[in-house]
Amino acid sequence: MIECGRICVLLLSFLPLVVCAQNDNLGPGEVVAPQASDDGQQVHGSPTEPLPLSGAQEITLRDPQDQNLLSPGVRVMQVFDSNPAGVNPNSESPADGAMVYGSLVFQLERKRSETKLRFGGGGTFYPSQSNLNSNYQNLSFAQMITLRRWSFLFASELFHSPKTNFGDLDHYTGPALIDETGMSQVVLPNQSVFTQQLSRLSFSNVGEARYRLGSRTSLTASAGYSQLRFLVGGLSDVTQFTFLTGINHALNARDTVTLAYGHNIFDLHGIRDSIKSDFVEAAYGHRLTGKLLFDVSVGPELFNDPFDSGRHVFIGGHSSLHYRVDRGDLMLTFWRSITSGSGVLIGAQTNTVELRGTRELSRKWAGSAVLGYAHNANLQNNANLQNASEGKPLLGGYAGLTLQRTLSPYALLFFGFNLQRQNRGGPCLTAGCSAGLTRDQIIGGLDFSFRPIHLR
Repeated sequence: MIECGRICVLLLSFLPLVVCAQNDNLGPGEVVAPQASDDGQQVHGSPTEPLPLSGAQEITLRDPQDQNLLSPGVRVMQVFDSNPAGVNPNSESPADGAMVYGSLVFQLERKRSETKLRFGGGGTFYPSQSNLNSNYQNLSFAQMITLRRWSFLFASELFHSPKTNFGDLDHYTGPALIDETGMSQVVLPNQSVFTQQLSRLSFSNVGEARYRLGSRTSLTASAGYSQLRFLVGGLSDVTQFTFLTGINHALNARDTVTLAYGHNIFDLHGIRDSIKSDFVEAAYGHRLTGKLLFDVSVGPELFNDPFDSGRHVFIGGHSSLHYRVDRGDLMLTFWRSITSGSGVLIGAQTNTVELRGTRELSRKWAGSAVLGYAHNANLQNNANLQNASEGKPLLGGYAGLTLQRTLSPYALLFFGFNLQRQNRGGPCLTAGCSAGLTRDQIIGGLDFSFRPIHLR
């Protein structure tokens, strides 16, 4: 905690220097009307307002046509799965099944507020192996309110599924019918280790306040609480507390720099001591209106493990890239941090990389591809393990390729192939860890988006 105090003092001492550097600050009673940027994002303040790189939401390009509507959708698909239970290769039992999912998206934007509500749910049915039948629900809510220099964010997400959301291509193949609120990975429970099919519930809440010090500078503070609970036995429940704060400064209309501090507490069921981490990151973001959004951050992370081996230093950070052209999109994200271990490991040094791309092939045909990789190393010192092979990190990856054809303005047909792989790392907390996972899927289905209901 001494380190935390020193860092907070450093941030507070930095504030006067930033404020003095602003030549275009607003007057005490001056209010600037909201402006809509060319990329569809609503900007409250001047065109040089900084990107909220230290906030609790991921920054992303948005589509202006997606505002003020109520949009339902349905997905029906058939799947052949080489390993639907997610067990190790020696117990593989292929099966084919049917999946039905539905979604409802509500978005409403006003002069000083923005509301997003998303719900998705459905089920998977395997006629030959009814024990693998499962259901899926996702409910997310985000409310943004702007009052003069202040902006407030309240976001919540409930996620129920038998599988991890990392590499869950059943639900995210083709158009993302079931979407999230854009909450940062820092405040969400990490699930980057493939496991057996176990019913789990992920619940996250975050509150954030942002204060505009000037037309070029903002200060953010966020607090988050999340839980990852397994409704059947096998893995460890996780409770996470997160605090984030930072200063964002716009160098110009396109470039933003940030200094941020964060604190995480991970409580694992059955483990006496919590895992605590403190990190300081310097960040840079670049926005090219409507086409490119890029950010990168890096800094030291000081953490303790639950094995009484003292404090350790870890270099963490994250980066994202969203590039948009007339005929497609490309999204790349990288994240490196101390995590709870996904309920599988007793804390982990986690690295994840995800790449997604879409491309229009013709007027009616389009393709998409996705790649993902996760590296999770147990925090426990390998020298304390009896078997050196048990100290290997868990390495997991997935890939998906989809081809889709538009049948009408509100329907499309798609086909795809997905795969998941994970090595025999360890030590795992329980037998629920799918060491040596090998899984392949062949899918085909229909998406019905229906006509959106536009709101006034």
